[in-house]
Amino acid sequence: MNRPSPQEHLLTWYARVLRQAQGHFLWLIPAQIASQLTITLITAGLPAWLVGQLEVHTPGARLALGIAGLSLTLALATWLRPTLRTRLLAHQSFGRLRLSWGAEKEFVTGDYQNVIDPVYRERYEAAAQFATNTDNAAASQLFTAVSDTLSAASMTLILSALLGRIIWWLPLVAILVALGAAGLLAWARRVRTRVRDQNQALYNQQWVVQSAAFAQKNAKDLRLYHMAPWYGKQLHTIKRKRYGLRQQIERTQWLATTGTHWLGAARDLLVYGALIVAIQHGRIDLSTFTLAFGLIGEVSRNTTMMLTSWHQWQLHRHDLAAFTPFLPTAPAAEPAPKSLSAAPTIRFIDVSYTYPGSSTPTLHHLDLLIPGGCKAALVGRNGAGKTTLTLLLMGLLTPQHGTITLDDQPLSTIPTATLRRLFAPVFQDGLVIADTLRQNILMHQPEAPQRLQHVLVATGLQPLVDRLPQGLDTPLTTKLDDAGMDLSGGQVQQLMLARALYRDGAILVLDEPTAALDALAERRQYEAYERESTGKTSLFISHRLASTKFCDQIYYLQDGHVTEQGNHDALLAQGGAYAALFAIQRRYYQKEVNPDAPTV
Repeated sequence: MNRPSPQEHLLTWYARVLRQAQGHFLWLIPAQIASQLTITLITAGLPAWLVGQLEVHTPGARLALGIAGLSLTLALATWLRPTLRTRLLAHQSFGRLRLSWGAEKEFVTGDYQNVIDPVYRERYEAAAQFATNTDNAAASQLFTAVSDTLSAASMTLILSALLGRIIWWLPLVAILVALGAAGLLAWARRVRTRVRDQNQALYNQQWVVQSAAFAQKNAKDLRLYHMAPWYGKQLHTIKRKRYGLRQQIERTQWLATTGTHWLGAARDLLVYGALIVAIQHGRIDLSTFTLAFGLIGEVSRNTTMMLTSWHQWQLHRHDLAAFTPFLPTAPAAEPAPKSLSAAPTIRFIDVSYTYPGSSTPTLHHLDLLIPGGCKAALVGRNGAGKTTLTLLLMGLLTPQHGTITLDDQPLSTIPTATLRRLFAPVFQDGLVIADTLRQNILMHQPEAPQRLQHVLVATGLQPLVDRLPQGLDTPLTTKLDDAGMDLSGGQVQQLMLARALYRDGAILVLDEPTAALDALAERRQYEAYERESTGKTSLFISHRLASTKFCDQIYYLQDGHVTEQGNHDALLAQGGAYAALFAIQRRYYQKEVNPDAPTV
């Protein structure tokens, strides 16, 4: 499910999407037009035909046979049209689901920078709201609007030709009045479309406020700091604005509907008056009068429907086109992967990166060299760019300036799948999937029993596994399985390290991997990290500088670039920012252990 190419028309692309999903369907549109034409002609012409037959004294049996034939044809067409329409809607509903699945797949597997960009997320949510989220969205209604437009246009042309043969200017009156009515309705739809966008923005604000108000993590602050009135005021203000927008739509719709009715009344007065004068002067007979009487209303109705459906067609086309940028692109041919060493050398060359919506670079002309096989630590104050550096290294973010290489190969020349397999990351907030403990470690890799046993012991998870009745096959959720369990914060971090070690990537990345562990468990994790990172290139991020002593190289980040580097002892000897921060942390931890200790 890929987005259309720049040269491909939107209708052609979406027809291809539906055809690939459900087979050929375009024949449904001319079939609907034919059934609607049959219904309209019989409905409008049957009274006139009946009057004509009575005027010439057609025998009763023949008249009954004709009525039965027309009634049967009308019944068949009346049954067929909604059946065809329902089938067309079913095709589009499945297409809507395919588009939704495609966009969701792109969101979870595509460019990571889109995930962290709030503007992208807002645009995606707004586009999905009008394109795929409901059965009335564009993807479910586009070809229905096309069918309705073509059907109404065909009816208007045929019926106008018939009506013009009676009195030439009657179809002109009907069409002009219909154009006026359609103009009023189009004005109302434009207002509704404009208000819809405003309402969507207010809905997004309301969702943010409501999510914060009802979040479990905020419940204590709401009560203890008396925040409920503030949230209530915000919600009340937003809802009043949305109510005002709804009133604006209702007023506009009332004005458009009222104007349409008065135009219809003026049309009827003029047309029916002309028909009465014509029959009184003998210019038309009774059956022709009856036919014209039925045709005039159908011409007006179909002209209005044609213009209304055309507007819906264009609106759905716009909404669907706004959604296509969130679909995957056609996979590009990637270069053949070149071999990398078992412990690649990492180099950042004049790299800069600024997050979406920010004017301040997080990394600014950064140069960095991490030799292959090095145990490297990235340290610095909050916001120094440590995590950003690792995200750039793993290809999740793309630098706006500069180059990142592995063994002198630019990341841009390494296929995405190959690049991601190189890394075994442990993030501070690890993702536990609703599956067994085993699968949370393997992550769908082939199981190697000895290696699995090794990482369980290395990360300290083996005692937990031994205590569980189902062992490694214990589900890690209680929401989907009553026999499952929920892990503590420390156990989650042990699991994340086990997952990374089992993956056995060439580059190990640990971002605050021990934040939820006690001191004893933290020490065991550092020992495991030091053992298991042998023979690999590894990056370790920590706020606790004492935990970086075992690293070969420590890089101190400040203001978006490396200001100091060396091993622990060398950096202390320099007496720079690293030494100053280490001294502050040492005094803090001494005070924590011995409250009576001096703080000088």
